[in-house]
Amino acid sequence: MRTGHCRSGMTLVELLVVIAIIAVLMALLLPAVQSVRETARRAQCGNNTRQIGLALQGYTFSTGAFPAAGGYPPIINSPPSQWGVGWHCMVLPWLDQMPLFSKLNTSQRSTAGIGPGAFYSDVQNGGAINGVVVPAFACPTSTLPALLPGDAGSHYGSGIQSPMYTGIAGAVTTSANGTDATSTDFGANLVASYDACFSSAPGGKHSQRGALVRTNPKPLAAFVDGLSNQLLIGEQSDSYVDVNGNRVDLRNDNGHSFLMGGNGSEDRVFNTTTVRWPPNDRTMANAGVADCWAANRPLVSGHPGGVQGGFGDGATRFIADSVDLLTLYRLCIRDDRQIAAPLE
Repeated sequence: MRTGHCRSGMTLVELLVVIAIIAVLMALLLPAVQSVRETARRAQCGNNTRQIGLALQGYTFSTGAFPAAGGYPPIINSPPSQWGVGWHCMVLPWLDQMPLFSKLNTSQRSTAGIGPGAFYSDVQNGGAINGVVVPAFACPTSTLPALLPGDAGSHYGSGIQSPMYTGIAGAVTTSANGTDATSTDFGANLVASYDACFSSAPGGKHSQRGALVRTNPKPLAAFVDGLSNQLLIGEQSDSYVDVNGNRVDLRNDNGHSFLMGGNGSEDRVFNTTTVRWPPNDRTMANAGVADCWAANRPLVSGHPGGVQGGFGDGATRFIADSVDLLTLYRLCIRDDRQIAAPLE
């Protein structure tokens, strides 16, 4: 005689308990998974900075000097309003991008009379970079778009790459040592919001005592502090914040792509920064940050706690947000004869 019956399934309460346990386990595991993913992305970003640093070395050993941040060769400086190509462009052959580099005009003015760095006037260059992403110029952690639509009126519909690594032109310092002027002061921001930038003049302090400067390529002999103590590039792979709390993309190419460099006479700078503020200080109200051509946009990233930096000896190091600012300045200046304290 049967005195009972076998249960053939779970009760609703048991099912809910199992779901709750799974949810708790997922909540516990998700941060760990995200941390592992960010560790991998940070490693890839560090590999990018290393590749770029080695490419800068390759260019330098081949030519005798680091590439200028525009305004070079001299034909682009006569007349001085000609925009030369930037340093990103000149290291492409050492980043396995020789096919792209071979398509580019790097030394002659375009038919519109503007230098080859201005992709929107140089149809040859604009067409060559349309829709092209150089992997080494993009941080995998960044939420910023790799491709921007380009200047108003341009016909490069797939977009142009805005690099996420900027060159170091120097630092804001009053040190008496060195062969160049410490920095030229163009004043504080004239605008507090990027919306009005095209009506403003350049702002901030411009230095020529770093590795990648606008008009005078620096030979190895100029690095009296040693290449291992010289920061060449750093991240600009995340947004800044304006006075209204809006996130703003202020990468130093100003929407002109990795081709753009400066020229010989103007104060506008492209694809370089003069370090003035700590890493990941996103405050656009700080001097030299908000103006359209501002010189002092900080190094920023989506990595928790700091930014990746590439050094003259080919090393990549993580620069913490808490880094001593004087130490950071010394790492950005090639000839102050002040050896910086170790980062870590």
